[in-house]
Amino acid sequence: RTMERIVSLRKCDNYEYKEVENAVNKMFEDLGGIEKFAKSGDKVLLKVNLLNNLKVELCATTHPVLVEIVAKKFIELGCEVIIGDSSAGFYNAAHLNSVYKATKMTEAAKNSGAKLNDDFGTVEIDFPEGKAKKKFEIISIAKSVDVVVNMAKLKTHQLTMYTGCAKNLYGLIPGMQKVQMHSECNDVMKFTDFIIDINESVKDKIKLNIIDAVMGMEGNGPSAGTPRKVGVLVASESSYAADLVGINLMNAKIDDFPLVYVLRLRDIKPNCMEDIKVLGEDLNKCKCVGFKLVKDDKNWAKNTKKSIFNIVKPFKKVIAPYPYVSKKECKGCEKCKEHCPNDAITMVDGKATFDIDKCIRCFCCQELCPFHLIKVRRSLFYRIIKKL
Repeated sequence: RTMERIVSLRKCDNYEYKEVENAVNKMFEDLGGIEKFAKSGDKVLLKVNLLNNLKVELCATTHPVLVEIVAKKFIELGCEVIIGDSSAGFYNAAHLNSVYKATKMTEAAKNSGAKLNDDFGTVEIDFPEGKAKKKFEIISIAKSVDVVVNMAKLKTHQLTMYTGCAKNLYGLIPGMQKVQMHSECNDVMKFTDFIIDINESVKDKIKLNIIDAVMGMEGNGPSAGTPRKVGVLVASESSYAADLVGINLMNAKIDDFPLVYVLRLRDIKPNCMEDIKVLGEDLNKCKCVGFKLVKDDKNWAKNTKKSIFNIVKPFKKVIAPYPYVSKKECKGCEKCKEHCPNDAITMVDGKATFDIDKCIRCFCCQELCPFHLIKVRRSLFYRIIKKL
């Protein structure tokens, strides 16, 4: 087995400093030591998950204590460490500084001696092998550093069902360009292909992948779900290997997830549990019984016989889940409208109104609603078909 397919799984019951530090030390030992990933003098980017300016307690972003400890480890090695991400919204100092503060990355940087990214430039990636996109822009800091450490959060996701290390690299797409990418990759298969394109195009920079699964998110993730204790940290040189373990921690079948399905279609490994070796804890004993996944009709599996919905494709818009917000509850902040990639949302009498015919079901609106008021509904026709 190659080292890139080894996954370290270590218990971590809470975010107390000593508890996290002990788990991090064991992960580095499992993977061959921190020197395997960087050397003195290297510039290291900790690419964290900073979805938006959300409070740490919501469990939607990488925890600052974990970030602080990993930063310190690389600084002790003699590296220059930068903490950063391109969250939802504009990729500029004003927005990111508010995100850094809300997610306590400001504290993590101060306590560790790391820097917060203040380079808001972009660079074009030329990736001829890409399936969804052969050219796209990413944040320039990811290209200018020597090493990227991908620090994800274990969460459900309304579009992709799961978000971990591979999906976390979508945060390399600059700010509002994410809206355009959702518009161009407008179904879950195309979008998953694009996620894999990003991973493959920068894999030489991504030396280490870590999943913060001390507290994850179940239900309507990646922002409006419910915090759920998982009690572990996951690390691997392979984002896909880490995610295979992450999906298992949700007590879910990996075959049901778009990421795994597309990896297999493209013959990219690892794409099954037989491809990896888990060190540390017993994975079966760490699985979360009753973990609430997003409700899924497997409509993404267009080229398989997994779903009865393939029989009724002409009725896709009738049966597909759709976003909804109560007119009484909507605050009229327009965040959903600003981030809708297909202009499917208008404001009527100061309230968000959805054009379901235009909706591409990316659920960015639900993800970015600061009040978590947007729900996912399913039609009566859907519920009848589901029972067949």
